Amino acid sequence: MALSALEPSQVRTSRALEVLPEALFAAEMGEPYDFDRSALAYVDELFSAVPELRDKVPFATLRLLERLTDHALVSVRCQTANTLIHLESIYPEEVIRLLMKLAGDPARRVRKTATAKLEHLQKKTL
Repeated sequence: MALSALEPSQVRTSRALEVLPEALFAAEMGEPYDFDRSALAYVDELFSAVPELRDKVPFATLRLLERLTDHALVSVRCQTANTLIHLESIYPEEVIRLLMKLAGDPARRVRKTATAKLEHLQKKTL
């Protein structure tokens, strides 16, 4: 099928299938990986895929989310805080550490999101 014959959503999904494995592999191996401007559109794909990725490549998923805690965009850091909760049953200490990091973020919105997730985890353990 020629690329021009694909619907825009198919092109986005096709590109995400290339970007996410590359980013996950780099994160797991500790190699650098930069989400360039074109790849940023696929961060949402990562966030929506985390429940599935958690079962298939949990360590790589955790490491990639860890990298996103330093992302320049506030919205990405907020979504990272929201998404980390999916890995709490596998990596509880790491998730708490990353949420604590985000709870000290310069952006109020990120702090609020991370704090809410930490409170949720605390209630869960009581």
